Amino acid sequence: MKSKVLIIGSTGFIGRRVAEVLAKEGSLSIQGISSKDIDLLNKKDVLSKLPDFMKDATVLVTAAITPDKGGNSLEALRKNIEMDFNVAQAIGEVPIRHFIYISSTDAYGRNNLTLPLHEQSYLQPSNFYGLAKFMGETMLAQACPQKGIPFTVVRPGPIYGPGDTHQSPVQRFVVSAVQRETIKLIGTGEEVRDFIYIDDVAQAIKIIAQKKLTGAFNLVTAQSRTIKAIVEILEQLCGYPLETQSVAVNNDADIIYKEPRLLQYVPGFQFTSLEDGLRATWAYVKDRNHLAIPSSKV
Repeated sequence: MKSKVLIIGSTGFIGRRVAEVLAKEGSLSIQGISSKDIDLLNKKDVLSKLPDFMKDATVLVTAAITPDKGGNSLEALRKNIEMDFNVAQAIGEVPIRHFIYISSTDAYGRNNLTLPLHEQSYLQPSNFYGLAKFMGETMLAQACPQKGIPFTVVRPGPIYGPGDTHQSPVQRFVVSAVQRETIKLIGTGEEVRDFIYIDDVAQAIKIIAQKKLTGAFNLVTAQSRTIKAIVEILEQLCGYPLETQSVAVNNDADIIYKEPRLLQYVPGFQFTSLEDGLRATWAYVKDRNHLAIPSSKV
């Protein structure tokens, strides 16, 4: 019998790509649910339907109101916490093989950081989305062990790549570059960030699920680069100079990480270089001629 994997939030950027990667494994049976199947904000709906989906499965939760969908508002905070709370209440109704919760490096916050960050760094979220993720992983880290369910929290850095539906900074920069429009920056461009390619996220989650790894895992490259470096790489891909404009001040700290814990278990795991990831994203956007997307803070 094939091992069952349930992806809650299977139509989102992460969930969809993870489903595609896992589907290539012949030993796995992939099942995805979205808001069309279960309203995670409806406690009655969750408790009456979700347990049957979760029975004997590795459960992956990617569903959330993300920042690009208003996830940094007080109302989104309430909804994100409520969704995770409802899921937590459904745990224990049926046997679950492994529970994996997709959090975010936003849980570490953006201010007063002790660098480099690592999985044991202090969690001090500085925005509503980060706070929601902190609350979600804290609730589930309590609920799962109480029921004897192996629990894993995954904290990806900012994700980019083909098919990006989250309007990541990289996506916006690439769209502006393709359309020869000014790239709008929040800050000077000297800010340091660690962006991770979507396929690396999907492959890492597959490994975590297959090996049944537990605890916290940062999904980061540990190769932080400046925002200007992204623009420079895009200029090489375009073959023409790109204009940038700083539209606001960015007071957030630089973001630098230690080597992620995942490499202790998979020493040979290779992260996609920023150059290769941008090349694939550029080709995807150029081919589809996506509409321009407004800039936002990174």
